[in-house]
Order: sequence, then C-alpha cells, then structure tokens
Amino acid sequence: MEPVVGNGVSMQLVSAVHQDPDSLRGKLGKAASVEKWVTTSTPLTAGETVITITFDWDENMGLPGAINIKNNHRSPALSQDSRS
Repeated sequence: MEPVVGNGVSMQLVSAVHQDPDSLRGKLGKAASVEKWVTTSTPLTAGETVITITFDWDENMGLPGAINIKNNHRSPALSQDSRS
C-alpha cells in the first residue's frame, strides 16, 4: 500500500447537531490530512496500518456524529473503530 501521508487521504467530521442549509446534511468541519502513517508497530492483523490525524473542530458545530473519508489513492482503504 502506498503512503497515505499528505493529501492522499483526508477526513472531515460531520456535525450531528447542525445541518447545512443547502444539502440538509450535517455541517462539515475542515478537512484534515493524515499526519503520520505507522507501519513499524506490530499490527493486530496482517495489512493493518495505524494513522494519526488531528481535527480542527469548532465547538459551535455541536457534537460530531460521523466522519467523511476521502481516499485519493489507487489502493482501496478500509477504516475500523479505533476504540479499545
């Protein structure tokens, strides 16, 4: 899999509280790009990768309810819950 650092993969938090008046969907926060792509840690399963990303979230947007993921790479990506 090619590195995802930079603009290859970006994510946006989606407000669970406030709607965009045009789309009537949750308002989107600022897009955040992957900062760190770790392949040296021992993965739980072969092929897993750990990433670091920091979101800039305005508290006036309310609680985030979803994450939009945009993958600009040729390789597909699968996300999973990071909670232990």
